[in-house]
Amino acid sequence: IFEAYATRGSNNNAEVTWEQFVKLEKSLAKNLGVPSISSAGGNHSKNQPLQSPKTGSEKKMNLGSEHSIGILHAPDKVKELQEKFAKSHQTEVRRIEKNFGKILEVRAQHSDFEEALKQKEITRLSRLESRAMEMAEGRVESQMKHVERLLKHEAILRKKQVEEVERMHQKAEEAKQIVEMRIKERDERIRLNSELMKIKTEQRTEQKKQHLRKEQYLKDKLLDKMAKDQTRAQKHREEIEAVKREKKKMWTKHEHDKLLFANAANTFEKTGQLKKPLGVKDLGFFEDLVERKMVRDDEDRNPEALLLEKDATFDGVVKKGEYLFFKIFVAEAHQIKFQMRSQQGAGELFVGNYQCPQPQREFHTWSKPGHDKIILIHLDHRFNLGFTYASIFGVSEAKFSLNVSWSSESHGAVGKYSQMKMLEDEVGTEARVMSRVKSRIEAMIQKRLEDRDADFVSKYTELFLDKRIAKATPESP
Repeated sequence: IFEAYATRGSNNNAEVTWEQFVKLEKSLAKNLGVPSISSAGGNHSKNQPLQSPKTGSEKKMNLGSEHSIGILHAPDKVKELQEKFAKSHQTEVRRIEKNFGKILEVRAQHSDFEEALKQKEITRLSRLESRAMEMAEGRVESQMKHVERLLKHEAILRKKQVEEVERMHQKAEEAKQIVEMRIKERDERIRLNSELMKIKTEQRTEQKKQHLRKEQYLKDKLLDKMAKDQTRAQKHREEIEAVKREKKKMWTKHEHDKLLFANAANTFEKTGQLKKPLGVKDLGFFEDLVERKMVRDDEDRNPEALLLEKDATFDGVVKKGEYLFFKIFVAEAHQIKFQMRSQQGAGELFVGNYQCPQPQREFHTWSKPGHDKIILIHLDHRFNLGFTYASIFGVSEAKFSLNVSWSSESHGAVGKYSQMKMLEDEVGTEARVMSRVKSRIEAMIQKRLEDRDADFVSKYTELFLDKRIAKATPESP
């Protein structure tokens, strides 16, 4: 037993003396409640050769064999603890991988959002310019027609003044009759309103009585519910306190590892790179995640699949119940994005690594039911460089477009001011667009007035241009 214990493990430099082994054996025998073998095997000095307890007298050999079974349980328990620790280690690493995957997916969504924002701003300014020009053209056209109508109106107005005097006398008589009729209608309306108010007053009185009865019923019901809720809340608080005490015991053991991970996560959010925190030599469980090397597979395991280029869009049709297979070759990347858009019908997207060259519904590496976009990150233990495979399954006959892109850059955080500055440099400001529209409107008005006579130009200037100039010129102090 001493020889097996002294030579355990992979560290050949570890030495265990006979005295240390005897102390350990006595401690284990005491914990297990069995007699110690060393007490039956006699005393050994440092210079004596190692002898098995079975080489002594028959009585000592029998005594040693009776209790050796109890001692052999100790390595089994050590092995069981090691297996539990390894399982806990794997679970913790998977959880950290999932968290890092979510962080990188949020960063990819943020990048897509910035691109969409830029395109939206370009579209908005273009539409603003077109709409301003359309409104200006319509306004100028209406102004021209207004001037024409005004000139005709001035010619007709004098003719109508004579007719207006005659109509005034006739309207005076009609107005007198209307006043008398409205007085009668008012008196009838007052009578009806008084009766209506009386009916409404009676209804309000009845509603108040019903409301009081309802409030009393709800009050009694609420008091009963509050009593039950207090009892339930007290019991719930006691359960929460018990759970908190148990969690505090469990979290104390991993507090140091969580602190190291928090430092690594803060560095990742600021720089976009997963590094060890400054001054830290060991990250514990997270060392495997930080130091992981990506797998590379340059062998084409599905020659019949269609090879797609970076940032290229493939448009196709898949029949119901059939698959279309694709592949890409990535030499260097930290992130790969597959995006499918169903233009007609319904299709599903599946992605496989080098171990799954023909991804399907039953066997695939990545999928997102109900989503048309799948993002692969280099921190995923299934991620590999080289060939990556994808497939489109036809839930029904579907017309679709598939786009694949990847990136090997890790950007840090960009401030809000820098983002807006870049957007303004690429798209332009709203003030610049409106200034350009204003110049085009002035040129259009001058061109339209060239074909008009002097009276029309004078009237148009008086009604519209003079007002615009007065509005644009600031008043004197």
